[in-house]
Amino acid sequence: MNNPFSETGFSDLVIRPLHPEDRGIIDAFYDQMAGETRAFFNPADYNRRRTHRYLDGKFSNSEHFIAVIRQERTETVAGYCFLWDCQFMIPWVGLAVSEDWKGRHLGRNLLSFLIDHTKKTGKGGIMLTTHVSNIRAQALYHRMGFRYMGRHTGGEMLFMMRFPVVKSAADDV
Repeated sequence: MNNPFSETGFSDLVIRPLHPEDRGIIDAFYDQMAGETRAFFNPADYNRRRTHRYLDGKFSNSEHFIAVIRQERTETVAGYCFLWDCQFMIPWVGLAVSEDWKGRHLGRNLLSFLIDHTKKTGKGGIMLTTHVSNIRAQALYHRMGFRYMGRHTGGEMLFMMRFPVVKSAADDV
């Protein structure tokens, strides 16, 4: 997988799929989360449990990626992102950035990666939710071109990005 960070000053970061042998480094990522990040991304350890279920092979309709810093023979997770409900034309997105990497545009780069990835797989867009107090994320989503769609049933703010329909030559037949 190519390194989408190489042109952004993050040449020491690599984005790659999450694998079952990554359980230790993804748990360390969850463990480093401070109060606000934990409250927004992992309340009651919800996303960690879902990540473990994915690693155990219990979610076939999702894709998970990590942005890792490689140092000698170890990797540290700087960011984590995923797509849920990949069987649908508009999957759900989730992402989190480690405390040490906040404010360095890693979230924007992870989101750009997910947008490019879902476009390449022929999806019609992506959607996500965020807590009403997560002003930083809301600003990012607006800057990236997401549209606020209203409140999700859980009370969170719902954002969507739709991709332009690409007409193929087969459509003309």
